[in-house]
Amino acid sequence: RRAYGFKDLIALAEKRNSDGSPMLELTPSMASDDHFFLEFATRYEAEGDYPVRVLSNDHFRKEVEQGNISAGWRDEHTIKYKFMHMPRSGLRLSTAPTLPE
Repeated sequence: RRAYGFKDLIALAEKRNSDGSPMLELTPSMASDDHFFLEFATRYEAEGDYPVRVLSNDHFRKEVEQGNISAGWRDEHTIKYKFMHMPRSGLRLSTAPTLPE
């Protein structure tokens, strides 16, 4: 496996999507990363036709208390995750998992 470093991150930050927007948004130094990416997500969703989802186990209590997002927005837009140890025999799902629309 290849290890990725700072130069790789900078190269990715310089890449653009087909609409000219950056592929990667970097959090400014000394800024609250939660506030930065939640503001980006709410602004991006409001300006475009794309639904935004945030992959995080954070409850964003501070952001809700400060009024930066509502509890409803957080609950609708946050996807929680969990790491699981996979047994050698593998994992069988009786039904395929679905993502929110």
